[in-house]
Amino acid sequence: MASSQPSRALVVTREAQVEEQIIGLEVLLGRYEQSAGLQHDGQPVFVKVQENKSRTVYLYYCGPSHGKDSEGWWFGDEVGGTKAWSHAWSNQGFPPPTSDWVVPVEGSPPLPSLRVKEAASKEQEEEIQRLIDERNAHRKAREYTKADKIRELLKQKGVVIADHKSEDGRFVSTTWEYEATAGASTATSQEKSIEDLVEERTQCRKRKDFARADQIRDSLREQGVVLSDTRRPDGRHESTTWKYQDKEQEGAEDETAKKRRLEQAMEEQKRNLEKEIEELVKQRDQHRRNRDYVKADNVRDTLRKMGVVLLEGKKGDGSTSWRWVVESK
Repeated sequence: MASSQPSRALVVTREAQVEEQIIGLEVLLGRYEQSAGLQHDGQPVFVKVQENKSRTVYLYYCGPSHGKDSEGWWFGDEVGGTKAWSHAWSNQGFPPPTSDWVVPVEGSPPLPSLRVKEAASKEQEEEIQRLIDERNAHRKAREYTKADKIRELLKQKGVVIADHKSEDGRFVSTTWEYEATAGASTATSQEKSIEDLVEERTQCRKRKDFARADQIRDSLREQGVVLSDTRRPDGRHESTTWKYQDKEQEGAEDETAKKRRLEQAMEEQKRNLEKEIEELVKQRDQHRRNRDYVKADNVRDTLRKMGVVLLEGKKGDGSTSWRWVVESK
């Protein structure tokens, strides 16, 4: 009777950061799917998914009946054949060892960069892609709360997603890695997801979509990620950095962030007020040039109520200088 369980799959990769002396490993790399109805020594047999008419590669298990040196998992061009490309000793059956693969020749040269890991089945991939498409539809409709909930659901399923954008900041596509196959690259993928969210927040701030920007900041904070915005001397945003925050420091960080936001709001309010004052000073100067001294005096009185004192000296552009009655420190 056929099993109702989804067929298993494996992915064979090469760790880029590990130096490798053996040439020709590319033939082993790729996705392997369980061969329907085929087993060897009671364990499933996997065959590499062929791309561009690549050669057939099997991954299969040999039990203890073949001898201790032959026990374990093998890459070969046929199941149980005499020609093999790599071997990893194991007496546990499925799944194959993640690492510790060697070339089955005299001296057993190691293959430290080769990695074999479980992958998502076809059924799982279809479900993951459906959720990603649903999330992207919510993002397109600006339903960010729903989109973030799907991201969290995928994360609970062990799926790490990354959004890719064009140089002008437009969304291009979403890729994903199944946690069981991501291995050492999972942290990198998570960091890429964080970077994408940080960039999205920056773009939202540029569009003055502060509600969405704050939503992203809060979502990252829930993930233990703290943002730090740096500004240019003129007060404009320059860059945003991030780091993982220890739980013990979160309270202090929240207070610091609140204080920073308050200071930024006060600076913005001050800049807007100074622009209004400059405009009133220009109006008064224009009234004086028109010899409309009543209006000029009315503007002067308004400025005085705002805590502004007009000075006799002129600026380089001919406008009247001014200062606060009590200079802020």
